[in-house]
Amino acid sequence: MTRYYQIQLPVNGQLTWLAGTATQLVFVGTPGNEQDMPNNLIPTVSFMTKKTPFFVAAAQKISRYLTGQSEIFDVPVLFLSGTPLQQRVWQALTTVPYGTQLTYSDLAQQVGYPKAVRAVATAVAKNPLLFVVPCHRVVRKDGSAGQYRGGVDLKRHLLTMEQQNR
Repeated sequence: MTRYYQIQLPVNGQLTWLAGTATQLVFVGTPGNEQDMPNNLIPTVSFMTKKTPFFVAAAQKISRYLTGQSEIFDVPVLFLSGTPLQQRVWQALTTVPYGTQLTYSDLAQQVGYPKAVRAVATAVAKNPLLFVVPCHRVVRKDGSAGQYRGGVDLKRHLLTMEQQNR
């Protein structure tokens, strides 16, 4: 069963959504965007108001990351949506080290689709697990941030924070 609830994260005091099973996270929403809900990217989720120990722990780990207190996410994840290519891209993103960046072209090469840069970029954009699957670490060839579901300002903040805490 997939369930979700709204939690407070320390991103300008804005709310975001978390969704998951009893033991795996499947969605992290964009802070401050109440329309960025789990059912927008993952079909058939049900609302739950009870905060389970798993969700509380996951929220604490995300909070520690967002405040620069932790570099590592050891939150189990499950990809419930996405094409095989998208899931392959998301899995590859989990291996990108803290404080590093790679280009969309590099990522396309890494997942074995060097000529499918646009498809890889689309997969990055549809990542359902902000922060936990670090899609913010993917930048354009010219080094500019590019787009981000959480907003370009948040992406730049995360990249800067990681560079400073490395």
